[in-house]
Amino acid sequence: MDIFETAKQLGTMLANSEQMTRLKNAEATLEGDSAAKELMNKYKELQLKVVRASKARAEKQEIDALRDELMAHQVGLNENAITKEYLDSKTDFDTFTKTINQVITYAMTGDEGCSPSKCGSCSGCH
Repeated sequence: MDIFETAKQLGTMLANSEQMTRLKNAEATLEGDSAAKELMNKYKELQLKVVRASKARAEKQEIDALRDELMAHQVGLNENAITKEYLDSKTDFDTFTKTINQVITYAMTGDEGCSPSKCGSCSGCH
């Protein structure tokens, strides 16, 4: 068995997975809706402002204000069906690929690592 062929097969299976299909559909819907796309772009812009302010060691008050604005904007994302589906499908896909990586790691090392259901029960995540 050729490891590269097996990796290619895994990649194809991931590309054809229900999780990837859902994410691609959600991305396409998001791209086709200017209001939802604007909401998402504004959220990304606010995230970047928070990161920049933190890295620049801005005043705590300024960072807190930016974080509050970001959190308020996140409420809007969750109220919009298109952006909510995109975020939910992205979370599901990320969890799916993380689990696959954990299975691969286990096969190589015998170490189970952390699982979402056990998170916080070991010192590995912290």
